[in-house]
Amino acid sequence: MTRSTATPRAPSRPGSEIPVRVWQVLATPRWVGLTLAAVLAVAGCVALGYWQFTRTQDLLAAERAQASVEAPLLEVAPDPGPLDGAAIGRAVLASGVYEAVGQRLVAQRLNDGGQAGWWVLTPLRLDSGGTLAVVRGWVADGPVAGSAGAGGAEAARAGPAPETGAVTVRGRLQPSERFYGASAQRTDAALTRIDTGELTDLWGPDVRGGFLVLGSQEPAPGPGAPQFIAAPVVAGGGGGFPWQNAAYTLQWVVFAGFAVVLWFRWLFDDVRRARRGQETGPAAHVGAPG
Repeated sequence: MTRSTATPRAPSRPGSEIPVRVWQVLATPRWVGLTLAAVLAVAGCVALGYWQFTRTQDLLAAERAQASVEAPLLEVAPDPGPLDGAAIGRAVLASGVYEAVGQRLVAQRLNDGGQAGWWVLTPLRLDSGGTLAVVRGWVADGPVAGSAGAGGAEAARAGPAPETGAVTVRGRLQPSERFYGASAQRTDAALTRIDTGELTDLWGPDVRGGFLVLGSQEPAPGPGAPQFIAAPVVAGGGGGFPWQNAAYTLQWVVFAGFAVVLWFRWLFDDVRRARRGQETGPAAHVGAPG
């Protein structure tokens, strides 16, 4: 009988096999289902996040549109006290007569081109009663010293003189300024902020809350009038900024990211377990009972 001379095949050792590939794990029915579920979850989160984002933009656009609709001052702000949120940034019109004697300049203000200068703040005695602070525009030059006579002639020279007679003004309402706090200083012709309390000391107790940034006027300002400035359109006047919708937008983005991270984590764990089983399988087989 002839004996075989073939060399015996050495038993495989742990680690001698090709490691399990990631695609091999992904090709299993379990991971096909998990991947499909992850894709659907991410797509759903992105869709819901986009919906909340567009909802936020729609609310802001609606509030900007509302702020752009011009209305009489007393309809927008019937209370002469501090402006409420719904009135801030609203376009209004009012009629009255400028009081040149009370005019002041507001220091450290920029025009639309970013040049430093002064705002011209003039009291408007309203036909309906009360006084409205009107920012007529911007000038480059500061207060001009004048004589101390005539009951405030120096203050009347704080910027270009306003138009005389009845005027109709159009512009946007802005709230009383609170920066600088108690350290704010004022002179006979200049202010550092537009604060209703300080204006009450200057113009009397019937000053309305906030101020108007002039956009147009009838009759139109003459030569040498202050340069108009753009007033900000404040979105969210009625209900404030839609923080809830914005937060939902961020929430769904976070959920989508969490689904992706969880998918990768599970995949890493399964691949690691498969490779560990591949390595320990032969060793475990050697000691098993026959």
